[in-house]
Amino acid sequence: MAFEDDKHVLPAYVSYSSLVSFINGLRENPMPQQIDRYVMPKASGSQISATVNALKYLKWLDANSKPTEPFKQFAKADDEARKALLKKTLESSYHFLFNDPEFHLDRATGQMMAEKFRALGMQGATLSKAIGFFLGAAKDAGIQVSGHIKPPPVPAGKGAAKKSGGKRKDEGYEEEEEEEIEHDPSTQRFQIPIPGKQSAVFIIPNDLEQEDWEMLKTVLDAYIARLLKQ
Repeated sequence: MAFEDDKHVLPAYVSYSSLVSFINGLRENPMPQQIDRYVMPKASGSQISATVNALKYLKWLDANSKPTEPFKQFAKADDEARKALLKKTLESSYHFLFNDPEFHLDRATGQMMAEKFRALGMQGATLSKAIGFFLGAAKDAGIQVSGHIKPPPVPAGKGAAKKSGGKRKDEGYEEEEEEEIEHDPSTQRFQIPIPGKQSAVFIIPNDLEQEDWEMLKTVLDAYIARLLKQ
């Protein structure tokens, strides 16, 4: 079974409850041969990428996004049987939390937990979401976790209100969560310089395929043509 190198797959940072809801939807239907956007038609691109990343990190999908046997067992199992299966999966996937003699989940602090995930290259909103995912999964698996461990707060994005043209929070408007955009590893952000004007900024999912690029080009051409007429 081919798996991606652990160094290239970040710990799960999707919402744990949303992942469980997705898996629950597979209980009554045949398991798809591959988990991709076509089995999540209502999800956004970033949510699909985060879901696939989570399943790969848990070794529930191989490098080709094909379900593994442990995933098939978990998806079809009842809630009681899932508990032991999930515990085994977490102990294997999050070995850096279970196999460190200097780190004890039942007595660690939030700072110690955050340092464990930062060592894997996680930060900002993604770091907070990753810890939140593990805490939710650990609870379902019956794993004892210190009450001192909470997802760290996400730093407010600097200049978010200014860039969005919106007002500040104290004027009744919510600031954009720009920190989440900057640190979302499921997307890439690039700028196209325009002489004498502000650069155009694009944020796109990492997993676009040839047909996705063709569709994106078609849509952009249509928008540009429409804007030129205005």
